[in-house]
Amino acid sequence: VSMADREAKRKAAKTLWEKGIVNWKLDSNQMELYRAYHNRTTTDLVWVMSRQTGKSMAMAIIAIEECLNRPNLRIAYVTPQKNQSRTVVEKNFLQILDDCPSKLKPKYNSVTSTWHFDSSKSIVKVAGIDGGHIENLRGQTFDVVIIDEAGFPAAQDFEYALESVLFPTMTTVQNPVMIMITTPPKTYDHPFNKYWDRAEKQNSLILKTIYDCPRLSSSQIAKIEERYGGKKSIAFRREFLVERIPDTNMLVIPEANKKTMFEIENRVVQEVNRPPYFFAYTSADYGVMDSNAVLFGYYDWQNGILVIEDELLMHGAEYDTMKMANEIKNKEDTLWDDKTKIMRYCDNNLQIIMDFNNLAQLTFLATRKDNKQAAVNELRMKITNGTIKINPKCINLISHVQNAMWDKSRSKYQKALDHHYDALDALIYMVRNVDYNTNPYPSNYFLTGSFVSPKYDELNKNPVNSAFKSIFTVKRRKK
Repeated sequence: VSMADREAKRKAAKTLWEKGIVNWKLDSNQMELYRAYHNRTTTDLVWVMSRQTGKSMAMAIIAIEECLNRPNLRIAYVTPQKNQSRTVVEKNFLQILDDCPSKLKPKYNSVTSTWHFDSSKSIVKVAGIDGGHIENLRGQTFDVVIIDEAGFPAAQDFEYALESVLFPTMTTVQNPVMIMITTPPKTYDHPFNKYWDRAEKQNSLILKTIYDCPRLSSSQIAKIEERYGGKKSIAFRREFLVERIPDTNMLVIPEANKKTMFEIENRVVQEVNRPPYFFAYTSADYGVMDSNAVLFGYYDWQNGILVIEDELLMHGAEYDTMKMANEIKNKEDTLWDDKTKIMRYCDNNLQIIMDFNNLAQLTFLATRKDNKQAAVNELRMKITNGTIKINPKCINLISHVQNAMWDKSRSKYQKALDHHYDALDALIYMVRNVDYNTNPYPSNYFLTGSFVSPKYDELNKNPVNSAFKSIFTVKRRKK
């Protein structure tokens, strides 16, 4: 490029900056985001995009251009971590502002983490969600809120940031907008997913894969595919094809995928016919101040299937021992008659067990809790081979089984938004304590015609059955 061309390019850039036009720095893929922002018809915009597609850069360009053109505009730019907000955002801003005329360049205040545009009196306030840093935005007012990598803060931190801090900052402004940009979260139950679903219904969702990025050549994309183990690898599909797939390496029950749980013929989630005889089980995990999960099931001895018929999920702050006991009794009375043999097992909290026994006349036995990994593996095998069935109405149990993730030590679960996956533990207790050997049927049940056929007379008319019966008929010699 000649010196004359560079000078012409510099003058053109200066002219565009002075006119408040920065969108010329966007590629065709990013321009779609730009147009979606300016042509929006809803308050919330959700953009789920592959890595390497320049989503953060696009968002920074939109923020800078808005601050140049709209006096007294206030933008909050939020990232999962404070360090990320100060490094990634600052890096993008400095790269974009490299050819900006000095008189238009914003000044960065590192103490308040704020970019100040003197020409328009507009600002971009940068903040992280982690470690309580989101509190720095509490009580302020913003016209635009940008949440970068919205699928990656801890679930409870994300929900708190939105509901308690960010949404209130926009209540008094005209035409506010909140933009969430991210790759898919690693769990199905991350609260970002509900905004994803809502945006899809409102037609304010944009999905972009790695193949939509015009800045990457086919050979560059091929190298990314190879690095992630191919197109079919879970990591590549989530990070670059923007599919909602959890991190199976951290899932407690990785076999509890959509296909196994809902789609194949021998699926886990389905209603089944109850056998005439069975032993019933009530299994509970008490979270005390969190959630208390109780499951109700039975073992179909003839078919070798454990069936979960119903559930209760009670939040600890709302329930004392007697209230929980009454809920459990009512559920058992609804499901089973007074002739049903019920065995109850729960977490080995002896005080709770004594309270149930003495105050509510509800007998629970303490479960074993040793070798949890072996107990988890047993449940995984039952899900794999279809020897456990869960009624579709057990929505909390289904969610807990599909979404529970180990923490880094793989000794306990990561905490979800409002629970500790207590229903999963209740299921593990039931699997541990079911009597898989004792036959619940009467001793003569399998010898009666009623078992073979409801119409025993028709059975005797069958020539094959008649011949079979004659084998066991005592024949007397004629005298």
